[in-house]
Amino acid sequence: MVPVRRRIGAMIETPRYYPTLTASETLTMLACASGVRDPDTASWLGRVGLGEAAHRRVRHFSVGMKQRLGIAAALIARPSLLILDEPTSGMDPAGILEMRTLIRDLAAKDGVTILLSSHLLDEVQRTCDRVAIFARGKLVAEGRIDMLLAGQEKLRLLATSQGALLAALGARGTPDGAPDGDGVLAAVSRAEAPALLRALIESGIDLVEARWVGGELEKFYLEQTSHSAGHSAGGDHAG
Repeated sequence: MVPVRRRIGAMIETPRYYPTLTASETLTMLACASGVRDPDTASWLGRVGLGEAAHRRVRHFSVGMKQRLGIAAALIARPSLLILDEPTSGMDPAGILEMRTLIRDLAAKDGVTILLSSHLLDEVQRTCDRVAIFARGKLVAEGRIDMLLAGQEKLRLLATSQGALLAALGARGTPDGAPDGDGVLAAVSRAEAPALLRALIESGIDLVEARWVGGELEKFYLEQTSHSAGHSAGGDHAG
């Protein structure tokens, strides 16, 4: 039976390595320390986008490259639980997208449970299924992101006649206040949306656009933590 600690991989926000070792040597050393025999270092370095840098010394790595190496090190023992602290810190937009894809693949294809801690709430919303929000050391909200944000969403409608659309919606419709000034926000649930759209079309409203807006994790986070007087961004986390 594999000891529990061997089944957990972790990466802190700013991992440190021996600067004179290469990426491959670093992984080999860490694998040995974790009791992993014959580690497939080349495979994991390729998985995190460091295949071509396998034999470069770590002292020449950028912050983003060190983050990638940290994730490879956390995965070398093939853990069932992976804990990541700010995994996209120091990465450019392309690197962030690659890391997001890797994290989703590890969960969906490899069956790894991932606990991600981050202040980048937009990235949390794009990457995670569930979220827990802490304020001043206390858990203030937890659950599936889509369920937590469901009450914030509104259906934005655009029609050839804003006036006709507002008249048809009645109390459920308000101008969205966007720069174009033509959109209307409909206060309906996702379950009610199909019937509403059918009714509008059947009543002669020419719809140009229908899409959901709102439902931002950042807004929800601020609402949940606003009661904590004097809270700081550094002291609160979502993940």
